[in-house]
Amino acid sequence: MSECRETFESYWCDLVGAICASSKPFAPMLTFLEQQYSAPGRYYHTLEHICKMLQWLHEFESAPPAALQFAAFFHDAVYDTASKLNEELSAELAVEMLAKESDNVQMIDEVRRLILCTKKHLPDETNAARSGLFLDCDLMILAASPEEYKLYTEQIRQEYSQFSDAEYRVGRTHVLKSFISRDRIFFTDQIRREYEDTARANITREIEQLR
Repeated sequence: MSECRETFESYWCDLVGAICASSKPFAPMLTFLEQQYSAPGRYYHTLEHICKMLQWLHEFESAPPAALQFAAFFHDAVYDTASKLNEELSAELAVEMLAKESDNVQMIDEVRRLILCTKKHLPDETNAARSGLFLDCDLMILAASPEEYKLYTEQIRQEYSQFSDAEYRVGRTHVLKSFISRDRIFFTDQIRREYEDTARANITREIEQLR
């Protein structure tokens, strides 16, 4: 976890350092985010998930815009498996905190819109390419190796531990079928070519196991 925290902080410092002379005003924000992603009850939506998402963003775009990176840092800042407002609350939190240290209204609004895209995992029509990449990097776990995917499913189950097995199977199956029924899971052409088939195979296998 300490290595992951270092990586998380490194990504944050690089981002903040690129947009302002001093990262000091952003330090409380970093501490807050670290606390959120390390909170009890989180097993998948942790610092590691954010680090991997940022890693993918840099993999597919050599210099990801600040809005993409801030959206990655904030998109799961509020995460309560009993709530249906996580995306809205995470977006509101991002706007509130970023507005205290930045007057870039356009960037902050894009951060808000990107986070809200994760509600239904559909791109924002105002910038389909950028939001599509953002969503793809958030869901790259769907195309993981069978071993990593299995760990992911176990971690998600832990996060929903308040539900019975029967309740969880119904809810999880519904989510998985909503993805596999789409014409495309991934929106970025390169990612779709390389990872779509693997993601569909993983999802299909999990659906079968939930029966």
